[in-house]
Formats: sequence, C-alpha cells, structure tokens
Amino acid sequence: YNYSSVVIIRHGELVYEKYFSRSANPDRRATLYSMTKSVLSALFGIAIDQGRLDSLDHKVIEYFPEYFYPSTDPHMREVTLRDLLTMSVPFLWVNENDVTVAPWINSGKMVEKAINLNFQNILPSEPEFNYCTPNTQILSAVLTEIVGMPLRSYAQENLFGPLGIPEKEWGWGVDDHGYYLGGYGMAMRPRDFVRFGYLFANHGYWNG
Repeated sequence: YNYSSVVIIRHGELVYEKYFSRSANPDRRATLYSMTKSVLSALFGIAIDQGRLDSLDHKVIEYFPEYFYPSTDPHMREVTLRDLLTMSVPFLWVNENDVTVAPWINSGKMVEKAINLNFQNILPSEPEFNYCTPNTQILSAVLTEIVGMPLRSYAQENLFGPLGIPEKEWGWGVDDHGYYLGGYGMAMRPRDFVRFGYLFANHGYWNG
C-alpha cells in the first residue's frame, strides 16, 4: 500500500500529523476502502438505538424476497443481518481480489448477485469468519429500506454531522441501483476520519 498520510490523536488532542506526497494535505479527501464497513456497522447501531430496527436477527429474505429464486442456495433463506454483520455466512468467496470482486461490481446487480452467491459445499458446524465484501452491499440496501432515506443523508444527520464533519467534505459511491457502497467507496479528510476512530476509542462519546 502507498500510504499518503498519518494522523495521531491522543487524549482527544492531535499530537502528530504528516503527509507523504505533494497531493496529500489536511484538506484533501483520502479513500477509506474497507473501513467503510465500519461506518456502515455504526449506522446499524444508530438505527437500533433509534428504534428503527428492533433486532439483528431479521432475515435478508424479509427485505428482498424478489431476489430469491429457485436457484438461490436454500441456506440463504436463513441468513440474518447478524450473520452478515459478523461475516459468518459461508459464501464460496475464497479470495478477495480483482478476479472475484470486479465481475460482481460490474454486474450492475450487486445486491441481487450477493444474495445469489454460492455457498461452500461443506458448511461449518459452527459459524466461522468469512471475509466477503458482498455481505455489506446487502446490508447497505437493507438499511436504506429500514431508515427510508439515502444512507449518505442518514449518516450525515446522525453520525458525521454530530462529529462536526461537514457534508461537503466527504463522499460515498453508489451502486447501479443507487444504494451506497457498503464495503468501500467512501472518501474523507484524514482528520475527519480520526474523529470517527476517536469516537470508538472514547466508547461512543463525543463532546460529552
């Protein structure tokens, strides 16, 4: 990886900051890639706290039954939001690289294709961690349906706005159906992303 910046915060104070290229500076957005997954997870927590979602044990089929076909793996009918958030669904997704990811991204049907991924032939007796970015696109679409508004607006109103991050200073890509990308595609100024990290380090509190 080619890192462009380092920002360190300690006890709520900025103690070190360095940028490693001419194009990198405090006001330039940096791409977050898979850290977007952490933001999506936080938004689920907020939705639960607001009473918009009563449980993570709701099944995916409750939200997108139209994407379940006779050819869909029957185990998918039992997959819950909790399974997706913990990445414990045994999808046949061995390597996360361009060979597997690019065809899915370019399919134009990211949510539908994610729901219809093949499962491993031999399912583990106990849930096992299985890193799979398509999980998070299903989650993004589900959360959009739950909150009834675009996730970027929801995130700004309930997470980034309270953290003091202006709406114009961060971006988030969408799929072909307008759902924001659950697993990557977010961009933010380094100092602003440190705010998000410090929120977790500070047990969810910000300015009291």
